[in-house]
Amino acid sequence: MKIVTSGGGIVIAMLIAVFVGAGRSKAGEIPANDPKIQYFGRWDFSNPLSPRHSWPGVSLRARFEGTSIGIRMNDTYCYYNVTIDDTLTSVFHQTSTAPAFTMLASGLSNAETGHTIRISKRNESAWTSFSFEGFVLDSGKTLLEPEAMSERKIEFIGDSYTSALGNEWADTCAAPDAQRYTNIDQGFAALTARHYNAQFHSISQSGLGLVCDFESNFSNTLPEKFGRTLCSSDSIHWNFRRWIPQLVVVCLGLNDYTAFGGYDAKVSRERTAMFKSRYHQFLEHIRQTYPHVKMLALAAHVDWVRKTVSAIVDEERKIGNADVFFGTFPEFDEEDYVNGGHPNVGTHQKITEYLIESIDAMHVW
Repeated sequence: MKIVTSGGGIVIAMLIAVFVGAGRSKAGEIPANDPKIQYFGRWDFSNPLSPRHSWPGVSLRARFEGTSIGIRMNDTYCYYNVTIDDTLTSVFHQTSTAPAFTMLASGLSNAETGHTIRISKRNESAWTSFSFEGFVLDSGKTLLEPEAMSERKIEFIGDSYTSALGNEWADTCAAPDAQRYTNIDQGFAALTARHYNAQFHSISQSGLGLVCDFESNFSNTLPEKFGRTLCSSDSIHWNFRRWIPQLVVVCLGLNDYTAFGGYDAKVSRERTAMFKSRYHQFLEHIRQTYPHVKMLALAAHVDWVRKTVSAIVDEERKIGNADVFFGTFPEFDEEDYVNGGHPNVGTHQKITEYLIESIDAMHVW
């Protein structure tokens, strides 16, 4: 199988999971709780040998000895970018009954300095969770001391735009499998984080808004899921003391606008007032959750969203909340959108430029 990325036109081989039996030495088994494995994003460590994830953009990083590295994972749905020594080498999608072993890289140089691997989840899986079971190295090889983690941290809160849904699809129509063509590493959240050499969390899910989802379900919102370790479960609460960002970017409103009938008629004053009230409440919740954080209220191109979010920030400022800033990005050309109106890879890069301009003005670091 092949994946062709939009924008760059590169072809990446997709790795298919295979079972490997006695051919792998136990000496090369690295359990998921090895302290030299670095985890990024929200993970559930209730079972440290099988940590689970559900939000998009979670990743793993490790330095290892030897000429090969494999992975054990319980996942037959998600797609992962595999980066070896800062080079994207493959897209990994497991198809065997989980948990299964997959060889990710072989024939590497046996360098004394070892190699670095980064495995990043490309897509959403809001309906369930999947788990990482550990690495497999050459017999007798082990992990090396990891690289230092950046102290800069950005949390992105949003919808399908933040998740970069279908950004590698090449057509304006809906992709037949949007998750396959989603690559959050080329979305504005990850691109912005890399620009600042920052860790990032993406607390995002397609279809959700601030007040309701795109189908007018007022109990299915992003603020309602904000405190979850796993997007798919309300039973495991995230420990906000584990990871404290200096910057939170909120990009919500498009799905509220859809549910409010904004594409067919003017949004009523009552619903606009409700949106503003809930937005103020959510900003205060973030403020209480992360003391001293700076917040960027990022408005997408829709006129109602931009005017309403701008007014919200003005109201925050008038009552002395100088920790909230306004940012926006425009509507781009028709060819800049794919998968039923979502930004493509190039458009995410354009949005990133607007984001960087807004963040630079905030003097976060």
